[in-house]
Amino acid sequence: MSDSTRFRPTKPELAPRFIKQIKVSGADGIEPNDLFTAIISDAVEKRASDLHLDPQSDAYCLRMRVDGALHDVCEIPTELAERILNHFKVLAELDPIPALKPMEGWVEHEAEDRLVNMRVSCVPSVSGDKLSLRILDPRRMQSSLGDLGFSSEQSELIHEWIEDIQGMFLVAGAVGTGKTSTLYSLLDELKGRECSIVTVEDPVEYRIDGITQMQLSEKKELDFAESLKTILRIDPDYIMLGEMRDEASIETAWDAASTGKVLLSTLHSKDAAGVISSLRNYGREDFEIASFLEMVVAQRLVRTLCDECKEAGEPEAIDRKWFESFDCELPDSVNYAKGCEACGGVGYKGRSGLFEVWRVDNEHKEFILGHPDELSLRGKLREWGIPSLMDSAMQMISDGQTSPYEIRTIGGFSK
Repeated sequence: MSDSTRFRPTKPELAPRFIKQIKVSGADGIEPNDLFTAIISDAVEKRASDLHLDPQSDAYCLRMRVDGALHDVCEIPTELAERILNHFKVLAELDPIPALKPMEGWVEHEAEDRLVNMRVSCVPSVSGDKLSLRILDPRRMQSSLGDLGFSSEQSELIHEWIEDIQGMFLVAGAVGTGKTSTLYSLLDELKGRECSIVTVEDPVEYRIDGITQMQLSEKKELDFAESLKTILRIDPDYIMLGEMRDEASIETAWDAASTGKVLLSTLHSKDAAGVISSLRNYGREDFEIASFLEMVVAQRLVRTLCDECKEAGEPEAIDRKWFESFDCELPDSVNYAKGCEACGGVGYKGRSGLFEVWRVDNEHKEFILGHPDELSLRGKLREWGIPSLMDSAMQMISDGQTSPYEIRTIGGFSK
């Protein structure tokens, strides 16, 4: 079998330019730069957030993440895949020889009439180098808070905080749940004010005009603590820390908040009540949390059904049983994904957020000072009338925006 016969498209509708380029030119005569241009154009057009080149025993698999789901696009002969992989490395100013340790670089490229940034990551494996591309398309960050999926009541709570802005605003969720998008949308609203906004990010993924953005750098010895010293010298009104992920970054956040500055950041937690537990686990006392925490947004990202092909029907037995375990009853008729040309056969097109929005008022602060456990706090949030992430999910199902299957498979809900 010749090497060229190992090229096998599995989802050609996701990368038509790339696949056509290989078929027309053949695996041996094609220029890697032509393939690079084709695949990036395909990815931007299909709204892909990531590309993967995964080594296998006798070929590489090109995979594309669209709306959070990772799809196999095609298998590529090893020799051609390695040429493509090396080309990406060179563009990202990485050493093209086989990786001995993880490497990371950046590439800028004009696709679909706009400049996109790509973070290139390469890691060694037993089968060869694995390449991952995070595609940072500025158009995906041009959402207002109203476009993200907040209900009118949730949007009102956020805007009430903006009008009486103070303390700490935390966005909580797992990796890949759109936390940074929510913060950037919030910053976009704040930057119209007569104020100074400074961010500390690792890395800076999207550049925003009118905001000073700092990137952490081990080489330049610029860590969270050092960046805070720098920030406070330039007297900002609002500070954003890209992520609170360890004791050092949380200590930095608290130091910033203690100066009276408004601070925005993200935190890994499954819901709003879990934010309090996470902060305690990082050494924060209840009185500190109650003093500074003013706003919590917990979120998930959910694929929305394609309007062209979604089908209504009775809930499946497995879905009924799963939702009943959360004391939720599905409607008699729900929508499920089918797949058509408009959505590339996936059945979903685009994503929307599920949100739990908690405006921490004085009554809530007093309750936190009593050191409640997470389960008790979660129950109290429901008593206070704060809809949960599951409440938000049930609303999306009832509105026909997503399927019970999608909610069930993203998981991570609290009972």
